[in-house]
Amino acid sequence: MKTSSSNGIIFVDNQYSYIDALKPYQPINMKCFYLPIDTRLNFSQINILLNDKIRPKNLITYENYLNDIIKNDKINILSYRKYDNIKLPSINRSFINGQLNIKSDIKPKLISSSNLAIASIHGHLDMCDYVYDINELDNENLKQNNFITYGKIDIDKFLINLAKSGLFGLEIKHLNEYDNDLNDNEQSNRSVEIKYNQDAAKIIVRSKQTDIECNDPLLMTKIRDALLLDNIGTL
Repeated sequence: MKTSSSNGIIFVDNQYSYIDALKPYQPINMKCFYLPIDTRLNFSQINILLNDKIRPKNLITYENYLNDIIKNDKINILSYRKYDNIKLPSINRSFINGQLNIKSDIKPKLISSSNLAIASIHGHLDMCDYVYDINELDNENLKQNNFITYGKIDIDKFLINLAKSGLFGLEIKHLNEYDNDLNDNEQSNRSVEIKYNQDAAKIIVRSKQTDIECNDPLLMTKIRDALLLDNIGTL
């Protein structure tokens, strides 16, 4: 990370020298920015002090901090909670620098023609901050459970989508499970169990995870599509 000039680090602590913080990691090629933040001021107070040209148009914050922000028409405020997946405002960017790292053990198979060259790669892809790492598949990768993070599920919309897929006569049961991440008003709808056709399929929807038990591939596909269609509350 520190060897690439395309990376950058931002120092915001106004009580500690950023030069002293960098000394143990020299030499580095990455860009360094010193932007001290006065922690005594809240967002609304700082926003008033900023010039209109650099004043943010969007603010993304955890929902617990909404009460500390004075809302106005000039800024769009988006809140989120744990496990949420929110749709961010579009940002016009002419070009985004990306980086692709392919492990040396992986040998791409080139398929070339007069006008086209295609490389076929079989591996495990990790993506983070426009950096793409492709590693060789091993037994550990194959054994790992792959989870899709997509935010809170709207149960009512999910049931409608199941009916559209031809799944009727569903048994719905609210489970008595306490979740520390939810407030008292949300505890009643925290966990729901849905059964179809005498346990041919069982779906358990929790605030943190959704589990589907089904041995029929066709039925499993219908449930998956109904889940991911348009029932996601924060996508």
